Amino acid sequence: FLSHLANQNGVKVILTGDGADELYCGYNRWMMYSKNKKYFDYLNSYPNFIKSGAFCTSNLLAKNHPLNEMLFRAKNNLEYFWGGSGGIKESNKRTILNKKYFDNIEENSSDKIIKKIRENFLKFKSAKDLTFIDWMCFFGLNHIVPNYYLYRADKIGMANSIEIRTPFLDHNFVSMSMNVPSKFKVKNSIPKYILKKTFEKDLPKEILFRQKQGFCVPLFDWSN
Repeated sequence: FLSHLANQNGVKVILTGDGADELYCGYNRWMMYSKNKKYFDYLNSYPNFIKSGAFCTSNLLAKNHPLNEMLFRAKNNLEYFWGGSGGIKESNKRTILNKKYFDNIEENSSDKIIKKIRENFLKFKSAKDLTFIDWMCFFGLNHIVPNYYLYRADKIGMANSIEIRTPFLDHNFVSMSMNVPSKFKVKNSIPKYILKKTFEKDLPKEILFRQKQGFCVPLFDWSN
């Protein structure tokens, strides 16, 4: 609708903010992952038999409970952060999909995709300098941005004869941003801290520091 409206008003080029959240840890869900990472590491420090036992008891919880997924990933020695998706959790897949399916997709399983990105992440710079926030930003830039956002914006823009540009994904800006210490990306529990401070002179605080609003399709409103 926005692209169509832009076209109707003679606009040929639109700038979007794609990439800013991934480069500067701007998602509320990511903040939750960052806060809970210490608990995951604590769980991971236990032997496998204890983690397996804890996961069995977690069946008393709802299948979509965050603790259930955390225990599942710890038990199976999986990465804690898989993009912060609110969709079907990995532990739930085992109750829906059969073993034959998992055997067939072994080479392209979610876990292996994450591991490949993780390997590239560890080549990025000295491992001792990397933080969990760095990992989330790297993962978002390499997986979420191209596979979820850019292709969609490009197709919708082209369908309405407009160019959609992403200034936050300029390679020079990305290179600089990936080297910004994570303590400046999240500070005092404020996501995108340094980015917001940069524009403090140009934008009112009620815009810069308002509660995050997702760019979502209003399915609930349409259903009514």
